[in-house]
Amino acid sequence: MSRALSTKINLKCCTYAESEELLNALRKSKKRHITRYILTILSLLIIIIGLAGLIYDTPLWGAWFTIAAMIVFSIWIYTKTPKVDFERDEYFQGYYEKLNIFFKTLTKNRKVWEVKDYYKNNDSKYHAGAGLSVNRETVSLFKAKPPYMKSNLKYYALNTSKGELYFLPYCILINKTFKLYMLDINDITVRFGTTNFIENGFIPRDAEVIGYTWQFVNKTGSPNRRFSNNKQIPKCCYGEIDLQLQEHFKLVIMYSNVSLSDSLKTTFLDLIKYKTNRTSTFN
Repeated sequence: MSRALSTKINLKCCTYAESEELLNALRKSKKRHITRYILTILSLLIIIIGLAGLIYDTPLWGAWFTIAAMIVFSIWIYTKTPKVDFERDEYFQGYYEKLNIFFKTLTKNRKVWEVKDYYKNNDSKYHAGAGLSVNRETVSLFKAKPPYMKSNLKYYALNTSKGELYFLPYCILINKTFKLYMLDINDITVRFGTTNFIENGFIPRDAEVIGYTWQFVNKTGSPNRRFSNNKQIPKCCYGEIDLQLQEHFKLVIMYSNVSLSDSLKTTFLDLIKYKTNRTSTFN
């Protein structure tokens, strides 16, 4: 009787039960990898001590034993890493195609940010007339195999303050420090909109400038003449994607090319339809 070297998980439509199975397997895999990282650091210390012992004619058997043990432990972790297979039927192909279109459209933007927080300005006339200030950071988009699992496919991901978000078929895997989460695509409330942003920094080439204001502005919108270094600041219209799961998760993405909004919204809604139709087929 042959014995499987790794845990294999076959997913049809990533239902709640399947998501729980996958998430539990990945959490166990992550704990094993973290253990390996800690042991690797300890092993390096032992090896350094062993090499130092060589100077004083001390045996190196401890260092050699540590190296051999780490090799065996690494192989064991690899064999225990779950292999995840999604059933590639017409729903999967359609979903994966729409997911590719969504992210390829998003990558057409010159700039993509994560809106981390909003701050109320005490006096808007000293902040170019803005009532709120925004704390935002550039988001990196990439394509990679999710950590702690074996997969033949690479998936699109976002690197945010919430963690690395991997957009798997029908669900989103969130990897952050020592924790792993999973969100069902149907449980997420999505809002697509626009925002008028007073851009005091670099203006992306694809941004739509809708007007100008002044760094120090009067209530009438005219420049405050008391400031000699008062400069004009452009107002840009940016697109926004608001992802929210009740009070548990909230992510606001801002992007520079607002003309892509309709395409992004249509494609994302198609993703939800594919998941809904796939789930109803197996219920």
